[in-house]
Amino acid sequence: MANRPGCMYSLRRFDLSRNQFFYSTPEEVALHGRVLPPIQRDSSSSLSKASGRVKKQQASEIRTIRLPSPLVNMRPAPYPKPKSDELRLDVFALSERNIVFADRQRHVFTYDTDSECLVTMPNLHAPKVDPLAISIPRPGGGEGSLYMIERLLCPGKSFQFEALVSGQHYNESHPCRTWQCDELPLPPLEEEIFIDSCAVVGNVICISASGFGSYCFDTLSHSWSRVGDWVLPFFGTA
Repeated sequence: MANRPGCMYSLRRFDLSRNQFFYSTPEEVALHGRVLPPIQRDSSSSLSKASGRVKKQQASEIRTIRLPSPLVNMRPAPYPKPKSDELRLDVFALSERNIVFADRQRHVFTYDTDSECLVTMPNLHAPKVDPLAISIPRPGGGEGSLYMIERLLCPGKSFQFEALVSGQHYNESHPCRTWQCDELPLPPLEEEIFIDSCAVVGNVICISASGFGSYCFDTLSHSWSRVGDWVLPFFGTA
């Protein structure tokens, strides 16, 4: 959750066992669910007094949920003369308990919600303007790797696709987790494309762009292939 005026980001965790956002069975929907009538606007596009009363009544009937206390608060490092997008943190899920944060100065860290511990990560090679992120777990469990790719891909530009990859390091006392940031190749492009959607199946990442079709990236061989003119039937990541 972002507090724009103060450039403060707060990580909160909802307990879905205590806060039920949806009815779990068709019987509960039939018993409690209802469709609220749409609010009609007059010809001048302003709300009439009657519709205003309806809106207030509907708002009073909506059950409110108190926000849980923040697990951690954070703020991006300020620039001398910051722009609005430079005071932004991108937030991605590495796993159910591990959250990744990245700012516009390439800094990256993770927060473990179980241990309540912040862990510094390798810096990105370049800041990301509008990234999509896909997490791929390690075989046999573990934190896995996080792949970040710019939505707008430009041929010939470096560091548009990177991965934070976890590994295992052994010393004399115990094994420990290590991380590295790898630059990855782009799909074979002749012009700029805007990625509409991105998904992962096993070790393969698939991206789609309207008018260009779909491409797949094999995370083991680091190779791209064009798979067709079709596009994934959604927007964003899945």
